[in-house]
Amino acid sequence: MKQFKKLIACVMAATLVLGSTTVFFGAETSKEGTLGGEADFEGSVNTEVFNVVAPTVSATDKVFDFILDPEGLIEITSGNAYSTDGSVEFATYGSMYFKVTEDTYDVKSQALTVTNKSSVDVNITLNATVTVPATNASIALSEDANWAATDDALEIYLAVATVEDDEIATESAIATKSDNKYTGNVEAELASFSAYKVVYNATTETYDYVIDEDVEATPATYSFCVTGACNSNADWSDYDNTGNPTISVVWTVEMEGAEVEEAEPSATPLISTLEYTSDKTDLVVDFELGLDSTAATGITSIKTGSSQTSFATTNHLTKCTVDTANGKLTLPMSTLFGGAEDGAVRYVQVIFNDTARTTFVLKITFDLN
Repeated sequence: MKQFKKLIACVMAATLVLGSTTVFFGAETSKEGTLGGEADFEGSVNTEVFNVVAPTVSATDKVFDFILDPEGLIEITSGNAYSTDGSVEFATYGSMYFKVTEDTYDVKSQALTVTNKSSVDVNITLNATVTVPATNASIALSEDANWAATDDALEIYLAVATVEDDEIATESAIATKSDNKYTGNVEAELASFSAYKVVYNATTETYDYVIDEDVEATPATYSFCVTGACNSNADWSDYDNTGNPTISVVWTVEMEGAEVEEAEPSATPLISTLEYTSDKTDLVVDFELGLDSTAATGITSIKTGSSQTSFATTNHLTKCTVDTANGKLTLPMSTLFGGAEDGAVRYVQVIFNDTARTTFVLKITFDLN
């Protein structure tokens, strides 16, 4: 029995040795194997996010409307033309007023603010144009609001101003003249917003660069307004109230370093952007007149409608401003669509005066919030 147990033990020991060792038999002297692998790209995330909150204003406010009061009549009469109980307040000793709240007028307009929530720096350009109708063509724009007591020039001063902490920081006069129009530009830079993080989007199976709501950070802002004055030394008795000056301010925001490709001029009249969102402030539409024999010299008709195919018979051309030199059409939204409610969609038909009477239909969606 002892001899049998020794035999079993030897067999088990041999089995263990063979089970844990590679064994070569016969004439075989080597072995080789191959293993492969394939790369899987995790993805890429775009960290250059453009996210700018543009200025918005109340639908009923005409932010840049202004009152010319060169003789100080409002000050003299305590503003009784606007309220007899003092409920409407005017800034002291103003000669030009802007409505900043329902019951307050100031020598500067309500401020509009651009907020940069982009992950990159952005550049802001403000282009301002003042138009003086032919009936008041004798009125000129001054480069500043300081007139000597002996200076009786028939002038007004208008400027785009940077606002910081509700106070005017810097001003840029609108003083470059071409025909009856005056232009001026203001440029500014806004720093990037740092509160961004990378997240995985399970729906698109991609990585996104998004604002981290858990991080307390304040985005950079730029506020601007319009300010102005009249020369109170001048004789304003011949002023024609049917030809009031108008102002248009267009703001453009671009990523810093962005390359803008120059588009080839269109041979025929062109409005390339046909859909807009409006808060009832004046809408500026860029257009081209075309080239050579197919070009137009201007716009002959502007009509409004509630659908893309049906327009009223009234031609609103005289209510709009057509700047053929710079290719700018200014549509007074509050005049054309004063009754439009939030979310309403309206259409504007624009017909050029070229031989083909080139026609474009603009779609305007109202966002009044």
